[in-house]
Amino acid sequence: MKKVLIIEDEEKSRKMIIKKITQLMSGKVEIDQAENGQIGVKFAMELKPDLILLDVEMPVMGGIDAAAIINRQLPDTNIVFLTAYDKFDYAVGALRSGVKDYLLKPVSDNDLQNVLNKYIGEFSQKEEENSTFNIALEIWLSNHFMENVTMDDAARFVGVNTSYFSRKVKIMTGKKFSEHLTEYRIRKAKEYLQFTDLSISKIGERVGYPDAKYFAKVFKKHEGETPGICRRKLRRTQGSKNDTKF
Repeated sequence: MKKVLIIEDEEKSRKMIIKKITQLMSGKVEIDQAENGQIGVKFAMELKPDLILLDVEMPVMGGIDAAAIINRQLPDTNIVFLTAYDKFDYAVGALRSGVKDYLLKPVSDNDLQNVLNKYIGEFSQKEEENSTFNIALEIWLSNHFMENVTMDDAARFVGVNTSYFSRKVKIMTGKKFSEHLTEYRIRKAKEYLQFTDLSISKIGERVGYPDAKYFAKVFKKHEGETPGICRRKLRRTQGSKNDTKF
């Protein structure tokens, strides 16, 4: 669920915006609130919201200072200023703090809807891009994991440069590309061990390790046991499952 943080010192205005967002988004977002910039920064670091609606002038810490801190720590979070009509020029100048947009108070339903569509929708697009990247990566792996491949090969297939590809894989999987490839190969190797009678050396060839000794070394490092021992355990587990069916 998307997260929206409202940082506004005027309680009446804050509650009204929360009510409007709840109605416009039909409860599809999680809404949190803070009454000044200092508390708002603290909440932002804890909650990591997708969108922050931030009043420009507040006690304790103003919106410009709060926006600068949040933007440094959470560059992917969209920040939109809330400002009164007579502070319009001030708010426009403050956009240099890393704020993406502004809303004039009192906030209209139409303007608020446009902001929600623009910035919450942007995150949906990012999620779609991530999904597309992940699908492309898995398709490439399923077709080439058994070959002598490099990260450059995979990046070319996905259609991005190698540096971006490397960062993206790390973000998506939590692993380096080489680690993700190894994990995929070992998973396939275990399937062969369990469901076929192929020799261990032949399985190594099928999953991209033509050198049997190197395959055994990589497998043991990843699984903590040799392919042979793993095969016996997998077969034993499969046998137990089959026995319970009768």
